[in-house]
Amino acid sequence: MHFKFHILHVLLAVVTTLASEVVTTPAAAGAVGASANSTDLPNIYLDFGSLLDTDGDPTDKALSPRIALGGCFPLQSKDKLMKLSAVYNYMLKWAKDVGAYLYGDVVSDPTTGEKTLKACTGNTLVKIQPKGPPTCRVVAKASRGKIINATAEVTLGFKTGTSRTTSMSVTRSVTDSVGVSASVGFEVGVVSGSASTEFSVAMTDEVGTSVQDTVSDETEDTIKLIVPRNHTCHLTFNVTTCTTPVSAEIPLTLSGYFWFSKSFYPGPEKFYLDYFKSRSGWDTVKKIPTIELDGTSSVRSSSDWDGVCTPVQ
Repeated sequence: MHFKFHILHVLLAVVTTLASEVVTTPAAAGAVGASANSTDLPNIYLDFGSLLDTDGDPTDKALSPRIALGGCFPLQSKDKLMKLSAVYNYMLKWAKDVGAYLYGDVVSDPTTGEKTLKACTGNTLVKIQPKGPPTCRVVAKASRGKIINATAEVTLGFKTGTSRTTSMSVTRSVTDSVGVSASVGFEVGVVSGSASTEFSVAMTDEVGTSVQDTVSDETEDTIKLIVPRNHTCHLTFNVTTCTTPVSAEIPLTLSGYFWFSKSFYPGPEKFYLDYFKSRSGWDTVKKIPTIELDGTSSVRSSSDWDGVCTPVQ
Protein backbone atom coordinates (compact mmCIF):
# COMPACT_ATOMS: atom_id res chain seq x y z
CA MET A 1 0.00 0.00 0.00
CA HIS A 2 1.37 3.45 -0.87
CA PHE A 3 -0.08 6.69 0.48
CA LYS A 4 0.96 10.14 -0.68
CA PHE A 5 0.00 13.40 0.97
CA HIS A 6 0.63 16.34 -1.32
CA ILE A 7 0.70 19.95 -0.14
CA LEU A 8 -1.42 21.80 -2.68
CA HIS A 9 0.29 25.14 -2.23
CA VAL A 10 3.98 25.80 -2.59
CA LEU A 11 5.61 26.46 0.74
CA LEU A 12 8.75 28.50 1.12
CA ALA A 13 10.78 27.45 4.13
CA VAL A 14 14.10 27.53 5.83
CA VAL A 15 15.15 24.13 7.15
CA THR A 16 18.01 23.48 9.56
CA THR A 17 18.57 19.84 10.70
CA LEU A 18 17.00 16.52 9.92
CA ALA A 19 14.47 15.38 12.50
CA SER A 20 15.07 12.12 14.32
CA GLU A 21 12.93 9.03 13.85
CA VAL A 22 9.79 8.91 16.01
CA VAL A 23 8.28 5.59 17.16
CA THR A 24 4.95 5.07 18.95
CA THR A 25 3.36 2.14 20.72
CA PRO A 26 -0.19 0.93 19.91
CA ALA A 27 -2.86 3.55 20.57
CA ALA A 28 -5.39 0.90 21.56
CA ALA A 29 -6.20 -2.72 20.88
CA GLY A 30 -7.51 -3.25 17.36
CA ALA A 31 -6.32 0.14 16.07
CA VAL A 32 -7.82 0.94 12.69
CA GLY A 33 -6.25 2.22 9.48
CA ALA A 34 -6.06 5.57 7.73
CA SER A 35 -9.81 6.14 7.85
CA ALA A 36 -9.81 6.42 11.67
CA ASN A 37 -11.16 9.57 13.30
CA SER A 38 -8.16 11.80 13.93
CA THR A 39 -9.50 12.87 17.33
CA ASP A 40 -9.10 9.27 18.56
CA LEU A 41 -5.47 9.00 17.47
CA PRO A 42 -2.27 9.77 19.35
CA ASN A 43 -0.67 12.99 18.11
CA ILE A 44 3.04 13.07 17.38
CA TYR A 45 4.76 16.37 16.68
CA LEU A 46 7.74 16.17 14.34
CA ASP A 47 9.51 19.51 14.44
CA PHE A 48 10.74 20.28 10.98
CA GLY A 49 10.68 23.98 11.74
CA SER A 50 14.38 24.05 12.44
CA LEU A 51 15.14 21.63 9.69
CA LEU A 52 18.05 22.44 7.26
CA ASP A 53 21.14 23.25 6.38
CA THR A 54 24.26 21.30 6.19
CA ASP A 55 26.25 24.42 5.31
CA GLY A 56 25.89 26.12 8.68
CA ASP A 57 23.15 27.88 10.58
CA PRO A 58 23.56 31.67 10.78
CA THR A 59 21.49 33.31 13.44
CA ASP A 60 18.37 34.75 11.84
CA LYS A 61 17.07 38.03 13.15
CA ALA A 62 14.53 40.66 12.33
CA LEU A 63 15.42 43.66 10.20
CA SER A 64 18.43 45.29 11.81
CA PRO A 65 17.55 48.48 13.68
CA ARG A 66 19.02 51.70 12.36
CA ILE A 67 21.61 53.19 14.67
CA ALA A 68 23.02 56.71 14.60
CA LEU A 69 25.30 56.77 11.56
CA GLY A 70 28.68 58.42 11.26
CA GLY A 71 32.09 58.46 12.86
CA CYS A 72 35.72 59.12 12.04
CA PHE A 73 38.84 57.03 11.47
CA PRO A 74 42.07 58.85 12.44
CA LEU A 75 45.00 58.79 10.03
CA GLN A 76 47.68 56.85 11.87
CA SER A 77 50.82 58.37 10.40
CA LYS A 78 52.34 60.79 7.93
CA ASP A 79 52.78 57.85 5.56
CA LYS A 80 49.00 57.41 5.43
CA LEU A 81 48.60 61.11 4.63
CA MET A 82 51.24 60.93 1.90
CA LYS A 83 49.27 58.12 0.22
CA LEU A 84 46.51 60.71 -0.19
CA SER A 85 48.93 62.42 -2.55
CA ALA A 86 46.60 65.16 -3.81
CA VAL A 87 45.81 66.24 -0.25
CA TYR A 88 49.42 66.06 0.90
CA ASN A 89 50.71 68.06 -2.08
CA TYR A 90 47.99 70.67 -1.50
CA MET A 91 49.19 71.08 2.10
CA LEU A 92 52.82 71.39 0.98
CA LYS A 93 51.93 74.12 -1.52
CA TRP A 94 49.88 75.99 1.10
CA ALA A 95 52.78 75.85 3.58
CA LYS A 96 55.21 77.17 0.95
CA ASP A 97 52.83 80.00 0.01
CA VAL A 98 52.61 81.22 3.62
CA GLY A 99 56.30 80.75 4.43
CA ALA A 100 55.88 77.66 6.61
CA TYR A 101 56.48 73.91 6.57
CA LEU A 102 54.63 70.82 7.74
CA TYR A 103 55.63 69.91 11.28
CA GLY A 104 56.66 66.52 12.62
CA ASP A 105 54.22 63.71 11.89
CA VAL A 106 51.72 66.30 10.55
CA VAL A 107 48.70 64.23 11.67
CA SER A 108 49.65 63.91 15.38
CA ASP A 109 49.62 66.34 18.30
CA PRO A 110 53.35 66.83 19.10
CA THR A 111 52.62 66.88 22.83
CA THR A 112 50.01 64.17 23.37
CA GLY A 113 50.39 62.03 20.25
CA GLU A 114 46.64 62.28 19.58
CA LYS A 115 45.73 61.77 15.93
CA THR A 116 44.06 64.99 14.84
CA LEU A 117 43.50 64.42 11.12
CA LYS A 118 40.61 62.06 10.42
CA ALA A 119 38.65 60.46 7.60
CA CYS A 120 34.93 60.52 8.43
CA THR A 121 31.93 58.57 7.17
CA GLY A 122 28.62 60.24 6.40
CA ASN A 123 25.07 59.60 7.60
CA THR A 124 23.70 58.35 4.28
CA LEU A 125 23.25 54.69 3.35
CA VAL A 126 25.98 52.95 1.35
CA LYS A 127 24.52 50.96 -1.54
CA ILE A 128 25.60 47.34 -1.86
CA GLN A 129 25.79 46.61 -5.58
CA PRO A 130 25.74 43.24 -7.40
CA LYS A 131 28.96 42.43 -9.28
CA GLY A 132 27.47 39.68 -11.41
CA PRO A 133 24.52 37.32 -11.84
CA PRO A 134 23.46 34.98 -9.02
CA THR A 135 24.53 31.36 -8.91
CA CYS A 136 21.72 29.07 -7.74
CA ARG A 137 21.71 25.46 -6.59
CA VAL A 138 18.83 23.22 -5.60
CA VAL A 139 19.30 20.42 -3.05
CA ALA A 140 16.66 17.76 -2.37
CA LYS A 141 16.05 17.16 1.35
CA ALA A 142 14.01 14.60 3.27
CA SER A 143 12.92 13.87 6.84
CA ARG A 144 11.11 10.87 8.27
CA GLY A 145 8.89 9.50 11.05
CA LYS A 146 7.79 5.90 11.67
CA ILE A 147 4.56 4.57 13.21
CA ILE A 148 4.69 1.00 14.58
CA ASN A 149 1.56 -1.08 15.35
CA ALA A 150 -0.70 1.95 15.43
CA THR A 151 -2.45 4.51 13.33
CA ALA A 152 -1.60 8.06 14.39
CA GLU A 153 -2.00 11.64 13.36
CA VAL A 154 1.36 13.30 12.76
CA THR A 155 1.74 17.08 12.93
CA LEU A 156 4.55 18.39 10.79
CA GLY A 157 5.82 21.79 11.90
CA PHE A 158 8.07 24.01 9.82
CA LYS A 159 8.97 27.62 9.07
CA THR A 160 7.84 29.29 5.88
CA GLY A 161 9.57 32.29 4.37
CA THR A 162 13.02 33.24 3.16
CA SER A 163 16.34 34.11 4.74
CA ARG A 164 19.03 36.36 3.27
CA THR A 165 22.59 36.69 4.54
CA THR A 166 24.89 39.44 3.29
CA SER A 167 28.56 39.02 4.17
CA MET A 168 31.42 41.31 3.11
CA SER A 169 34.95 42.20 4.17
CA VAL A 170 37.16 45.27 3.69
CA THR A 171 39.53 44.85 0.75
CA ARG A 172 40.92 48.41 0.73
CA SER A 173 41.52 50.49 3.83
CA VAL A 174 42.25 54.22 3.88
CA THR A 175 43.48 54.77 7.46
CA ASP A 176 44.16 51.29 8.98
CA SER A 177 42.75 52.60 12.25
CA VAL A 178 43.04 49.61 14.57
CA GLY A 179 40.37 49.49 17.26
CA VAL A 180 38.53 52.62 16.12
CA SER A 181 35.02 52.07 14.78
CA ALA A 182 32.38 54.14 13.01
CA SER A 183 28.71 53.40 12.38
CA VAL A 184 27.94 52.73 8.72
CA GLY A 185 24.52 52.08 7.19
CA PHE A 186 24.08 49.82 4.15
CA GLU A 187 21.26 49.28 1.69
CA VAL A 188 20.99 45.88 0.00
CA GLY A 189 19.05 46.08 -3.25
CA VAL A 190 16.80 43.43 -4.74
CA VAL A 191 18.90 40.26 -4.94
CA SER A 192 17.58 36.93 -6.29
CA GLY A 193 14.00 38.13 -5.85
CA SER A 194 14.49 39.14 -2.20
CA ALA A 195 13.23 42.61 -1.26
CA SER A 196 15.52 45.56 -0.59
CA THR A 197 16.62 45.90 3.05
CA GLU A 198 18.75 48.16 5.22
CA PHE A 199 21.11 47.46 8.10
CA SER A 200 23.79 49.30 10.04
CA VAL A 201 26.93 48.14 11.82
CA ALA A 202 29.85 49.52 13.78
CA MET A 203 33.01 48.67 11.81
CA THR A 204 36.73 49.44 11.67
CA ASP A 205 38.76 50.61 8.68
CA GLU A 206 41.11 47.62 8.47
CA VAL A 207 41.66 45.17 5.63
CA GLY A 208 39.80 41.98 6.50
CA THR A 209 37.18 43.64 8.72
CA SER A 210 33.96 41.68 8.24
CA VAL A 211 30.42 43.03 7.87
CA GLN A 212 27.50 40.58 8.07
CA ASP A 213 23.75 40.78 8.37
CA THR A 214 21.00 38.15 8.19
CA VAL A 215 17.37 39.07 7.64
CA SER A 216 14.52 36.57 7.86
CA ASP A 217 10.77 36.84 7.29
CA GLU A 218 10.02 33.33 8.55
CA THR A 219 6.71 32.35 10.12
CA GLU A 220 5.60 29.11 11.79
CA ASP A 221 3.27 26.74 9.96
CA THR A 222 2.07 23.13 10.35
CA ILE A 223 0.41 20.37 8.38
CA LYS A 224 -1.20 17.17 9.68
CA LEU A 225 -1.01 13.70 8.21
CA ILE A 226 -2.76 10.50 9.37
CA VAL A 227 -0.13 7.79 9.19
CA PRO A 228 -1.45 4.22 8.71
CA ARG A 229 -0.30 1.39 10.93
CA ASN A 230 3.19 0.03 10.20
CA HIS A 231 4.11 2.82 7.81
CA THR A 232 6.99 5.22 7.58
CA CYS A 233 6.41 8.76 6.36
CA HIS A 234 8.76 11.10 4.58
CA LEU A 235 8.59 14.85 4.17
CA THR A 236 10.43 15.84 1.00
CA PHE A 237 11.27 19.30 -0.27
CA ASN A 238 13.80 21.26 -2.30
CA VAL A 239 16.12 23.87 -0.78
CA THR A 240 17.22 26.61 -3.17
CA THR A 241 20.20 28.84 -2.42
CA CYS A 242 21.04 31.74 -4.75
CA THR A 243 24.34 33.55 -4.12
CA THR A 244 25.19 36.89 -5.74
CA PRO A 245 28.67 38.51 -5.62
CA VAL A 246 28.39 42.06 -4.24
CA SER A 247 30.57 45.06 -3.43
CA ALA A 248 30.30 48.43 -1.69
CA GLU A 249 32.31 51.63 -1.37
CA ILE A 250 32.18 53.83 1.73
CA PRO A 251 32.87 57.50 0.93
CA LEU A 252 35.06 59.46 3.34
CA THR A 253 35.62 63.13 4.06
CA LEU A 254 38.75 64.57 5.70
CA SER A 255 38.17 66.45 8.93
CA GLY A 256 40.13 67.92 11.83
CA TYR A 257 43.48 69.70 11.74
CA PHE A 258 47.16 69.12 10.95
CA TRP A 259 50.40 70.58 12.31
CA PHE A 260 52.78 73.10 10.77
CA SER A 261 55.46 75.60 11.78
CA LYS A 262 56.31 79.06 10.49
CA SER A 263 59.83 79.38 9.12
CA PHE A 264 60.37 82.68 10.94
CA TYR A 265 58.85 81.48 14.22
CA PRO A 266 59.58 77.77 14.76
CA GLY A 267 57.11 75.80 16.84
CA PRO A 268 54.11 73.59 16.19
CA GLU A 269 50.77 75.17 15.32
CA LYS A 270 47.51 73.61 14.22
CA PHE A 271 45.70 74.36 10.99
CA TYR A 272 42.05 73.40 10.55
CA LEU A 273 41.02 71.94 7.20
CA ASP A 274 37.88 74.10 7.23
CA TYR A 275 40.09 77.05 6.41
CA PHE A 276 40.79 75.48 3.02
CA LYS A 277 37.14 75.76 1.99
CA SER A 278 37.69 79.22 0.52
CA ARG A 279 40.83 78.24 -1.38
CA SER A 280 40.80 77.31 -5.05
CA GLY A 281 40.92 73.61 -5.87
CA TRP A 282 40.13 72.24 -2.41
CA ASP A 283 36.70 70.87 -3.39
CA THR A 284 38.41 68.53 -5.85
CA VAL A 285 41.35 67.59 -3.63
CA LYS A 286 39.24 66.69 -0.59
CA LYS A 287 37.63 63.75 -2.45
CA ILE A 288 39.78 61.00 -0.99
CA PRO A 289 39.63 57.26 -1.83
CA THR A 290 36.78 55.13 -0.50
CA ILE A 291 36.84 52.09 1.76
CA GLU A 292 36.11 49.11 -0.48
CA LEU A 293 34.30 45.91 0.49
CA ASP A 294 33.61 42.68 -1.41
CA GLY A 295 31.46 39.70 -0.54
CA THR A 296 28.22 37.86 -1.29
CA SER A 297 24.50 38.07 -0.64
CA SER A 298 22.73 34.69 -0.39
CA VAL A 299 18.98 34.02 -0.41
CA ARG A 300 17.68 30.65 0.78
CA SER A 301 14.19 29.24 0.50
CA SER A 302 12.49 25.86 0.18
CA SER A 303 9.57 24.62 -1.90
CA ASP A 304 7.79 21.59 -3.40
CA TRP A 305 6.82 20.01 -0.09
CA ASP A 306 5.36 16.48 -0.21
CA GLY A 307 4.39 14.02 2.49
CA VAL A 308 4.77 10.35 1.43
CA CYS A 309 3.89 7.25 3.52
CA THR A 310 5.06 3.75 2.60
CA PRO A 311 4.78 0.37 4.40
CA VAL A 312 7.54 -0.60 6.81
CA GLN A 313 9.49 -3.50 5.32
